[in-house]
Amino acid sequence: MCAQPATSPSTDEELPLTSKFCPECGARLPEGAKICKFCNTVQEQNITTLGDRVEVVDFLFNWRYDLVFCILGLAASLGLQALSRTLPEPAGMILSVCLTGALLYYSLLIYPTLFSKHPKITSNKAVSFCNLMFGGIIFGLLWNHNLTRKERGISYMIAAALACVNLASVALVSFGILVPAA
Repeated sequence: MCAQPATSPSTDEELPLTSKFCPECGARLPEGAKICKFCNTVQEQNITTLGDRVEVVDFLFNWRYDLVFCILGLAASLGLQALSRTLPEPAGMILSVCLTGALLYYSLLIYPTLFSKHPKITSNKAVSFCNLMFGGIIFGLLWNHNLTRKERGISYMIAAALACVNLASVALVSFGILVPAA
């Protein structure tokens, strides 16, 4: 995804409501534009108009993380991880696997849509909470930073790969193939 230059118009006062948005970089363009002047993408005839993209515009262009919901998400993540370590053996492992599965689901199926035409979550508060809840302190803050920069990056794929390694190690321990250290 292209970074949007500072010269890109960003308010409705600068362009009429009949403006459209580049599907590549998200820049606001005049209705008759054939080429995006920010990323040089040739525009197709069936470009999405403002009416279809209001949520995306409100979400990506006005993205601000919500500190309270970030803290709540991190507290929920740390609390659930602590609970999974204190529960008796089968229940703790099941909760740990569920948390890892939730991270895998969020990082592969939810987070990438935040940069698409139709994000699955459009609330800054919900995204702030989910980023820290599922991504923890490292990936959660990185995902918030990526949203601020409007660049998807590859951190969601790294988080998913680490979740797969975690699930594989739990499976190996569960079937007795891998013995955990004492």
